[in-house]
Amino acid sequence: MLFKIKARYSLSELIMGLFFMYMITFHLFSQKTETLFISQLVLITLLSCLFLYFLKNRHFILSWRMAFLILWCFTTLVSYFWSPLQSTTLSRWLTIFQLCVFLILWSHYLDTNKKIEQALKCMLYSYIVLGLYMVYIYGFGLFTFAFADMRLGEEVSRINSLGMSLAYGAVFSFYYFYIHNRKLMLFFVVSLAILSSFTGSRKAIVIIVIGIFAILIQEFKFNKKRLFRNIIIIIIVAIALSSLSYFDMVLNRFDGILSMLKGESGADGSANIRYSMIVKGLDLFWERPLTGSGLATYEYYWSDNISARKYSHNNYVELLVNGGIVAIIIYYGNYLYLFFSIISKRSKISIILVVMIGITLIVDMFIVSYYSKDIYIMIAIYYSYVYNYKISAEEEIKLGVERIF
Repeated sequence: MLFKIKARYSLSELIMGLFFMYMITFHLFSQKTETLFISQLVLITLLSCLFLYFLKNRHFILSWRMAFLILWCFTTLVSYFWSPLQSTTLSRWLTIFQLCVFLILWSHYLDTNKKIEQALKCMLYSYIVLGLYMVYIYGFGLFTFAFADMRLGEEVSRINSLGMSLAYGAVFSFYYFYIHNRKLMLFFVVSLAILSSFTGSRKAIVIIVIGIFAILIQEFKFNKKRLFRNIIIIIIVAIALSSLSYFDMVLNRFDGILSMLKGESGADGSANIRYSMIVKGLDLFWERPLTGSGLATYEYYWSDNISARKYSHNNYVELLVNGGIVAIIIYYGNYLYLFFSIISKRSKISIILVVMIGITLIVDMFIVSYYSKDIYIMIAIYYSYVYNYKISAEEEIKLGVERIF
């Protein structure tokens, strides 16, 4: 009996270590074809250990989690029958199915407060490692490249993915700095924010601004004077950083979006193309509003030229085209369920989880995320918090009085 307990403990620790390794390899190697196998190998090892843990514990929860996964998998699968790209649709569905299996295994593993907290810290540290890796790749010439008004990150990962990951790292760091009073984290907030700006990603700036502001307004001891003071300080710091020349590039890209919205000629090509994609997607949606045209088919309708096929760069439009009203209700209905469930279960961790859901709902207007691994990792953590995180009665009473959302 003693041996079994010790073995199970060792397996549990191994899984968390593998998860940390996977998050690092995911950020560093998954966006490039030549290094993708590294993160895949770690993921396969992690899944194998999670499956063993699942078999050992034999702990299966029938809940909204399973209802969502069954509905989501079924809806995306049946679209195969009317898809003009059946092989592509089936391939995308297999990806979603695999991610759902991972979600089940990972959320069942995170069955204690300690594991949930460790998982969040692993994510934080993986973002910091990504930032250090970027500094290592560019060396001391990092700022020289930045002042040259060029987007950095191609040597590390996909530029936009890199910028967004570093921005998430800045938000996580601010959470631990502001809510948990980890003063060292302030250094990583500033460092990761600056590194993300080097990529020229507009989405990265949006993530940082929304994330920090959302954390500020979720203070446990709601003090208007303290909140006002902190917002003023952050605004001053933000203005000071934005005045530096290497922020000009990303700010100019925002100017391009504003020009597009105003109908002016100064809009950049990227903004114009994305706007055209949204218009095209809405037109396609109205042709089959209920069930959509089939999973992963937006690219088929966007262009008859295979080499020019692109996704819509908008998760809402992508789901409306591919799965119609049914798919978007199931997918975002799950987010609404998690959002309100997390809010009702108040703790320090709920702050960062609510912020991450809010950021996802906003950033989905600029990316396609319904088959992204990091999204399913976070959904698993959301479910684990709702079902497994234990809050003492004293803390619940205290937070219920002091905390305002």
